[in-house]
Amino acid sequence: MVATMLSVTANAWGLDRYLSPATAAHDQANPEGPSRRVEYCSTIGDCRPETFLADVGRTRADYAQTRLDVETYHLILSHSHEELDPDDPYHVWLAHEFAKEAAAKAFPGRQIKVVTQADNGRWEQHAESGERVWVKGKIHSHCQIANVAEEAVTLAWTDRDGNAKAVHYPAGRAVSSDMKNIYRIQHQVTDALVRERFAYDNEAYMQACRAHAKEGNQVAGDRKALARQADGTTNAYDELRMRLRIARAQATSWEDYEARLAADGVHTLVRTSKRGGEHGVSYKWIDASGTASRPARAGGRSGVGDEFKHTAIVEQCERNAAAVERGETLEAPDRVLVVPTSSVAADRPRPVYLTDDGRPPWEDEHAQAEYLARVRATGGTYEGRAAAVLVTGEGVDGVELTRDGDAVTATVDVGAGPLVMDVEPALAARTAALDEREAAIEDEWARLALITEEAKGETVVIVQEAHAEADAITASAKADARTIRSTATKDATATTLQARRQAEEIVSDAEADAGQIRAKAQAAWERDEKPRLVEATKAGVQTELAGYKETRKSEIDKELADYEADRKATMPEYDPKLAVQAMQAARFDAGERRTIPITMKDGTTRDIKANDVLDQDAKRIYARQGRALTDETVGQRAERVKETLGKGTKDVNRAGEKSADREESRWR
Repeated sequence: MVATMLSVTANAWGLDRYLSPATAAHDQANPEGPSRRVEYCSTIGDCRPETFLADVGRTRADYAQTRLDVETYHLILSHSHEELDPDDPYHVWLAHEFAKEAAAKAFPGRQIKVVTQADNGRWEQHAESGERVWVKGKIHSHCQIANVAEEAVTLAWTDRDGNAKAVHYPAGRAVSSDMKNIYRIQHQVTDALVRERFAYDNEAYMQACRAHAKEGNQVAGDRKALARQADGTTNAYDELRMRLRIARAQATSWEDYEARLAADGVHTLVRTSKRGGEHGVSYKWIDASGTASRPARAGGRSGVGDEFKHTAIVEQCERNAAAVERGETLEAPDRVLVVPTSSVAADRPRPVYLTDDGRPPWEDEHAQAEYLARVRATGGTYEGRAAAVLVTGEGVDGVELTRDGDAVTATVDVGAGPLVMDVEPALAARTAALDEREAAIEDEWARLALITEEAKGETVVIVQEAHAEADAITASAKADARTIRSTATKDATATTLQARRQAEEIVSDAEADAGQIRAKAQAAWERDEKPRLVEATKAGVQTELAGYKETRKSEIDKELADYEADRKATMPEYDPKLAVQAMQAARFDAGERRTIPITMKDGTTRDIKANDVLDQDAKRIYARQGRALTDETVGQRAERVKETLGKGTKDVNRAGEKSADREESRWR
């Protein structure tokens, strides 16, 4: 099967160095000697393996994308032992060609570096004998992919719901969610290419491998645990997985699973999603030393294993419950840190090839002939490799030239042993020149490598010292800052409390003094100033009122005298008193002749002389003079009448009012 993994590169230069031949192979413990670090290396786009990141940086600069945090992505394509044999060079070449095409289809228009390796072998514990067994590594390819597009492309794909999508990426655009969608890469690139090149169903094969692992109670971390046990080391997750395997094998429900784990010192933490479904589960446990662990997730690359997710456990519990109903006995695994199994067991599933004969497509005659033609065309035969050294002067891996006098011998490493071929003496001079050139190049590379290693060592030391010094300075500064802040806080608190108390005392004293001063001032004003002001105001008002009365009386008398004088000048016979008497007589005479209908108390209507009615109204108006000021009291009105009309007028008014009231009631 071909497993596909995609991640963001945290350090692009670190990954580039990790994939280079400059780093040592990972299978240094291989009893047959370490493998080559890099089997094949190729690039896609305008770039070279030696200058890949510099070329990627040039593209970022061309499109003003140098501020992007992500510089490259990392795609891994791994092949199982049952599919490709890491000891077969042709299989390694097949994996490299597969990775190049898959990377180009998954990330079109981008610069890509593809490195194929097979150096991840390890020791494991044999399932039956318990002895340490060396397991060769799997063929896998690392693809380092530029984040910024070098060319404009249109990406067409179909999501898991069957919706067709097309996304255009102009040159300079970064990778988006559509391009890095793992569903698209796994199912529409990897699986499709596996069916095309290797002629089997990759998804079905992966499901068969997962089912085989479940049947053997093996989880994702077991193979790593086997390798650690073979090296005499363990991991905290190994003990947790042991407890989880035992509980999973015997539980018949999720509640039963939690109860068994709780009895074994493991606490489950279930996270519920917002929609109400179970979202995830993690575990906390007490180890043998009594120390509580941090929560460990079930899923993810750093989890204890997908077999311990909530859904997987519920499914296993249902299978266990069904087995109990059938009368079967559930067997608990042995209480050992790892399951004694091998990752290359003989009963592991194998790919089901869809060819006519059920064999891998690369094993037919046509494929072999194509491979041989490619080897010949590229000078890959042993003779061709020896000739390439002599003709081009460039070094070739596995070929060594030896000169013995005038004779030159080419020794080629063919895997099973050295193959020695004679070279004509005419080429001896050429060989000597090539030897000198190769020696000089090797000396220069050795010198550069030594300088590089020394510089790296000095850089590491400087960086470590700088980090240590920075950490010390930071720690000291933090401690000083905490001390200063604590002291300042205490001083500020004490000062604030003292100032608040003093302020409260001053305010209290000021309020008390102000109250006493206000009371004394009020009493003094009531006693001294108020009576004087009242008397002075009364005297002033009376003086002004008396002067106003005299002045107004004089003005009225003068105006009346002027009027009478003017009338006499106009009418010499005019006499005011006689005029008044004549008018009164005329009015009385008219009133005697005219009657006015009046409604009586009993409802009847009577004709009354106008003079009687007018006299009654005149008396009422005369008797009620001065009543326009409705807001004055009886005492105020009497005082006003007394001051205005003089003494005795009040009695006249009262008598007139009583007479008018009696007359009015008579008419009513």
